[in-house]
Amino acid sequence: MTLRELLFIQSAQRLPSSTLILELVKSQPTPHIFMNSFLELDGTNLANILSFDSGSINAIFRYDHENQKFLNDKYFNPEIPIFYRNKITKKNNQKKYYYRNAIDNALRNN
Repeated sequence: MTLRELLFIQSAQRLPSSTLILELVKSQPTPHIFMNSFLELDGTNLANILSFDSGSINAIFRYDHENQKFLNDKYFNPEIPIFYRNKITKKNNQKKYYYRNAIDNALRNN
């Protein structure tokens, strides 16, 4: 992971509102940081982490309806899935986990 990616993750974690997170997401020159899976993020990717915010997800997965394709499709890697189940610690028992993917998170929170 590059220093830029680490700074981005640190910044996203500290922002107090989803509006500021969306601005940070939109300011990235390419969306590759959202597609990668990082050990620093417990093996997840930023698309999964940001799935609570439909504005950020829309910015990452922009779709051109006229040409019927994703504008960022060159950053998708078929060997690294975008949506997969993340391990989430249960609130009432820190030693137990449940698994949920970004689509489940987005449906629950939007």
